Amino acid sequence: MPILKTAEVLVIGAGPAGIASAYALQQAGIAYRVVDSATVIASTWDSLYPSLRLNTTRFLSHMPGAKFPLSYGIFPTGKQYHAYLADFVA
Repeated sequence: MPILKTAEVLVIGAGPAGIASAYALQQAGIAYRVVDSATVIASTWDSLYPSLRLNTTRFLSHMPGAKFPLSYGIFPTGKQYHAYLADFVA
């Protein structure tokens, strides 16, 4: 059986896990495509009630190599998290 030298990966979902997976694939030099039924990334975080906050600290919830702004406080709001993810992808 031949050894695969290249791969293309389909990432289903553009939420936090899908975004982190795409980042890891990009860092590894693996071709990938992200698909999602929504028209914006992390759409769940874009549509939640305004007072929602993460239940984990910003220190445990950041994407690889991209810390949260200090102005977000210890527990970022859902809207802040969505903005953070959008900035990370951009």
